[in-house]
Amino acid sequence: MIDRRKILIGGAATLALARFSRALAQTARKTAVIGYLSAASRNEAFTRAFRQGLAELGYVEGRTIVIEERYAGGDQGRIPELIEDLSSRNVDVFVTGGANITRVVLKRTTRVPIVVVAFAYLAQLDGAVASLARPGGRVTGFSAVSDDLLAKQLELLRETVPGLSIVAVLGRQLAATAAHDDRDLLERVARTLGITVRHVDVTTAERVGPLLQGARDDGARALLVMRDFVIESIRDDIVRAAGAARLPAAYEQRTFVEAGGLLSYGASFTDLYRRAAAPVDKILRGAKAGDLPIEQPTKFELVINLKTAKALGLTIPQSVLLRADEVFQ
Repeated sequence: MIDRRKILIGGAATLALARFSRALAQTARKTAVIGYLSAASRNEAFTRAFRQGLAELGYVEGRTIVIEERYAGGDQGRIPELIEDLSSRNVDVFVTGGANITRVVLKRTTRVPIVVVAFAYLAQLDGAVASLARPGGRVTGFSAVSDDLLAKQLELLRETVPGLSIVAVLGRQLAATAAHDDRDLLERVARTLGITVRHVDVTTAERVGPLLQGARDDGARALLVMRDFVIESIRDDIVRAAGAARLPAAYEQRTFVEAGGLLSYGASFTDLYRRAAAPVDKILRGAKAGDLPIEQPTKFELVINLKTAKALGLTIPQSVLLRADEVFQ
């Protein structure tokens, strides 16, 4: 005799299991949305490195993740609308390029975690991070500072430019308050090397040429370029202006050397963006950003452009060439 109760119970259990399986599959197939946001212009090397890092962790773009990229192109006034646009797309995590834009994201959003690549000092984040080891809020990511970074850049210029005594430093007066700490540090380091530093502030591409030529006329024989999103956005203009003023220039990022600058020394940003995939992955799996330690760079690189050196009438010393990670002919 057929027990109808068992059939009904079994059928209900099978139906419940099927519904559970479908729900589980839908959860597993949920596509995470990453808001990739920069105050500068698009850098193909950085975005490629970030995507590589995600792919290494098993993510498939268009299936398990969607990356929504937004760039302000150096125009800070555009940042709020870009954040609003990304927020309307229900991003699960922001990936931000630097402290300036991270501060704006913090002010205009309340819940979405942020992975920042990369900032120099905790003070730049306006108290949003308690410590590197345990940030405590909704920001984690990477610092890009090294205590002796500026000293090494100045030393490289002194080794490369015979008799160097005056260096122009190109930056932005209204960058972050930490920029003033950089200036103080630069001046202390320069004094130990017997170099006089002259600060040159720029905000637009149109002003770069006259400013650098003016620095040359005032006695500067080399240029050190500070990292900032406005500076990055007018990279090509800076490289051209430095060449026109015949100022051998040191930069923090290799992209300036690829564009024709003389040399760069600093953290590998492509490495940092590749590594940024790891905290993003942890956050998407349920970790809190504030529980993830902020990491520091582990890979630094010296890149030299010999074609630019030749155009400037410089011979790069063998002692410098031997330390280079890459040399453009």
